[in-house]
Amino acid sequence: MSKYKAIIILIIVLVGLILMVPASIIVFYICCAIMQIVAWIFGVTYEAANTICFIYLEPAIITLTATITACYVVHKLKPHILWVPLAIIYLIPYYMGCYVIWSHYYPLGLDGACRLAYKDLEVLGNVTGVGYIAINLFLFIILFLGLMILNILIMRRAYKHNLSSKASSLRTGD
Repeated sequence: MSKYKAIIILIIVLVGLILMVPASIIVFYICCAIMQIVAWIFGVTYEAANTICFIYLEPAIITLTATITACYVVHKLKPHILWVPLAIIYLIPYYMGCYVIWSHYYPLGLDGACRLAYKDLEVLGNVTGVGYIAINLFLFIILFLGLMILNILIMRRAYKHNLSSKASSLRTGD
């Protein structure tokens, strides 16, 4: 059944492209179609697939990436004693965010968590004035990708700093 819903959503997206519907709405429905296909592949409901991906996996991936980043920075820049407390301070919001999200939705099960998340997103969209679709795109695509890119850039900078310090020590003969 989900496979057919995904096909219908993709047809709606194509019609939307022809009728010049705003890009944010088209992106949202493409994401919905992808989640319908994921649900169909894994044999779960659309609600369960959304809950697993966006309430449990996405925060876990962001937190894991931040943890790897903090450990990498501390490891590569170990001569600087301040990196350890800075790494811990950097990780606190990630772990707190995961805890708050998971403790809020976990007791409800997959479908109940999805229904509550839908209500929460509607309220957040109304409070911010951007609407349900825009808040979804911001939280689950833009913010997720932004945090991933931030962690990658921090790791890359630590790597470059480590390379430049090794090169300077080779030049000075240390």
